[in-house]
This record gives sequence, structure tokens and C-alpha cells, in this order.
Amino acid sequence: MSERLGIVGSPEKDPYGNDISLEKYRETGFVEVFCKAADFVDFSSGIGVPISLKKGALAWKGEMAGFRLGVVNEAFTPRDFIAFLEGMRVGIYTIRMDPETPVSSDIIGAKAYLG
Repeated sequence: MSERLGIVGSPEKDPYGNDISLEKYRETGFVEVFCKAADFVDFSSGIGVPISLKKGALAWKGEMAGFRLGVVNEAFTPRDFIAFLEGMRVGIYTIRMDPETPVSSDIIGAKAYLG
């Protein structure tokens, strides 16, 4: 298995607290992958690197499109990740998804890997 980058999540919620990252994906074709700041890797020369996303038997493909450091809050999903990172700095990778592997709400919580 290739190097793990982090997990797919979204800091964006609708007025009812539901994750709206799928709406964002449908508009932009991108998802966000989060990791601990200590695990963050600078991809200055890696834009376009292939990324695979997996969750159980489900799999998606994409490519690195951007990266930055940020801070998470209580609105972040998946909940198991935010439980110990609230208010802490995290690495955020922006992944351009391959249109050949359609995204559904199942992608929230998927693990992202290089390659």
C-alpha cells in the first residue's frame, strides 16, 4: 500500500448539521483530505500526483491539486477524527476527483493514499 495521506472530510455543514461536501464536489469536482499537522507533506512539486481513496470495498481515484495547513473545528467530519483534533492545526489536501470513479456520500471518512 502506498503512503497514507489522511481521511476525506468536510468542514462545511448545512443549517441542519448535515455534511454538504457532496454538493461542493458536484460543483467543483474536488474533495478535501485532512491529516494531523505533524503528518503533513509539502507537495510543491507533486501537483498532479495520483491519489487513491479507499473505504471498505469502495475505491475512488483522483490527483493532488493543492495543499495547505489549517485549523479544524466541531463542524468537521468524520467525527472520530475531530474528537482529538478540535482547534488544532491540520494538513488539508485538495484532491481533484477522477470523473470515471463517481463520488457518493460514502467517500466521507475514506482514507487517501499516494498512488
